Amino acid sequence: MPENQTLEFFDSAFLRKLEALVVFSRKVFAGRLRGEQRSRKHGASVEFADFRPYSQGDDFRRIDWNAYARFENLFLKLFTEEEDLFVYLLVDRSASMAFGEPAAKFDLARRIAAALSYIALANLDRVTVMALAYDADPAGELPPAIDVKVPSAGTAARTAQDHLAFARGKGAIFSVFDFLRQLRPAGLTDLRRSARDFLTRYRHKGVVVLISDFLSPGGYEDALSQLAVAGYQPMTIQILAPNELQPDISGDFRLIDSETGRPIDISTTKHMLDAYRARARRFVDDLSQFCKSRNIACVQTTAEADFEELILRYLRRAALLK
Repeated sequence: MPENQTLEFFDSAFLRKLEALVVFSRKVFAGRLRGEQRSRKHGASVEFADFRPYSQGDDFRRIDWNAYARFENLFLKLFTEEEDLFVYLLVDRSASMAFGEPAAKFDLARRIAAALSYIALANLDRVTVMALAYDADPAGELPPAIDVKVPSAGTAARTAQDHLAFARGKGAIFSVFDFLRQLRPAGLTDLRRSARDFLTRYRHKGVVVLISDFLSPGGYEDALSQLAVAGYQPMTIQILAPNELQPDISGDFRLIDSETGRPIDISTTKHMLDAYRARARRFVDDLSQFCKSRNIACVQTTAEADFEELILRYLRRAALLK
């Protein structure tokens, strides 16, 4: 994939369209600050939810004295508490994501992450972006922590080079853009290890959007199951290159694995290509069925997809956005 230091994600007109959307959460999560997301946790806010009988030790200020005058019993007002949603965007930046001509899978992955970040930040959600890949050395550690500056309109925690954590407020989108621009696809995919590393770093439950080609040697099933069992709401966006699904080649080739560097020599035949296309389709269908069986939102697309239609139509249709 060519270097592109001036990568532009979208224009201001598209930003205005994004502001009408929110990241969809099927589960109720506890946040730390009041934002745009409503939970069913009862607290002190402005939207009335229900009554319950007074119990010793309850706050007298929440007693409904009109109800007492009518029923001669003490009742407390309960309100729907508005809390911020934690949105985690896990972007696969392994070497296989550089594949695709003229559009690379990783370029679309970054644009999707940028759009989802803006939607969440515009709704005062907490946004964390985590880039997924590992060195060829399986024992390799993540880079040391650095500080990522966020404008005064937003906040962020201390991060590693492959993490931007807890951005909040629309002004933080510029730091998200800068973070995504500096990422380059390299290294190995290990979704199971990525999920484990994520769970050790972040304890606030929320929505986790995994953007990847899902070409992980260890599979994706354990990674998605880990996230769900830990109480997060996983969502998936799979990006593949069109010629990964429908290769149109003939002759003799030496194929090089982009992540391991291992070569394999092949002589293509019609039977081989038909078998490959069937297996590729089965791979896509298996991910879709796995997610459907576990109520995980799943969007599958190619690197050449129309970006605006993908965000404004297909992500909403799959209930990633509303």
